[in-house]
Amino acid sequence: MGPLVVATTTGPLGRDAQRWAAVLSAGAQSALCGLSALEAHGLRGWGRAEVVVRVSRGRAVAGPPWVRATTGRSPVRVVRRGGLPVVAVEDAAVGAAAASPSAAAAGGLLAAVVQQRLTTPARLRDAVLAAGPVRHRAELLAVLDDVEGGAQALSEVRLVRLCRSAGLPVPVQQAVRLDATGRRRYLDALWELDDGRCVLLEVDGVGHVEEGRWYDDLLRAAEVSRPAGGARDHVHLTPQRTAGARRPPRCLPPAAGAPAAGAASEGAVVASLDVRSVFQPVVRLGTGEVVGYEALARGSSANGPREPGDLFARARARDRVDELEWACRVAAVEGALEAGVEAPLVLFANVAPDVVTAAPSQSTRCSSAPVSACASSWS
Repeated sequence: MGPLVVATTTGPLGRDAQRWAAVLSAGAQSALCGLSALEAHGLRGWGRAEVVVRVSRGRAVAGPPWVRATTGRSPVRVVRRGGLPVVAVEDAAVGAAAASPSAAAAGGLLAAVVQQRLTTPARLRDAVLAAGPVRHRAELLAVLDDVEGGAQALSEVRLVRLCRSAGLPVPVQQAVRLDATGRRRYLDALWELDDGRCVLLEVDGVGHVEEGRWYDDLLRAAEVSRPAGGARDHVHLTPQRTAGARRPPRCLPPAAGAPAAGAASEGAVVASLDVRSVFQPVVRLGTGEVVGYEALARGSSANGPREPGDLFARARARDRVDELEWACRVAAVEGALEAGVEAPLVLFANVAPDVVTAAPSQSTRCSSAPVSACASSWS
């Protein structure tokens, strides 16, 4: 691999082996730096194929083609990660940000380093000031000010700047809130209005458009819109039942040949899905008026899956998606009726396109008959 490093295998090197090969090829007083150092410290989502090492000025490095050597004028701190010499997080982050092609990329990198809990904004600010007149210096300091105020990503930094430029109040960022289930939630942006109500805003990156994460975000929004304890400072529907009234759980009827009740098998879990709905408001942007509610399916069985992705994966494995779809529709309509949703409010339900025209099974028709009689409330 070079005059100083010999590989004892003919196969491709793992990432750790590449780092060692790069440092050994660079010789004494070298260390991983920039994005390579941050990757070694645990930064995710910013990896590059090349391995960058910091070397003494004037030193030539003969090594693999994926090794790049760089030098610097400002002194940096070097630490050990598994015995490997690595430039400290703060110095590596500032160096990588200064080498970024744009100020936006540089600011996004510093925000990611803080978001992933590798260091703090105060330590990064000290490193920027100590580095002197580095590239993008003004933007880096401005981003750190916003991150220290609560922004966790470049998109959230831009939200704060957008509010300022438009003369809008700056939101409280990363406020802690207990949702309807008692879980701690960190909110991207929170405005507290004069009348006691709150406005919540989530700033989602491109990864949130994936199907699984998108639906999880919808469920999270439905649960966080009402805090633990039942305070009504947000619009949220919680179905209420008449005292003494009981109705059978919405379960998928067992398929022919399915295991007996209580059997610890995949089939038994699928056959006993109890589906419920949570609701989130749909509002008119111009006025804030609530025009309807979107129903989001969740499993409520104690021994079955709760997340919609798991529900449908198990139903799909047994070719029973159409039955689960109808169970979700029944849960949406019943829950909305019990909560008092009536015209002109609109109920929105999500339906898989491959079963949207499928007819319900006989057992599903029987279980949904009472709902069909009441569904005319929206007609």
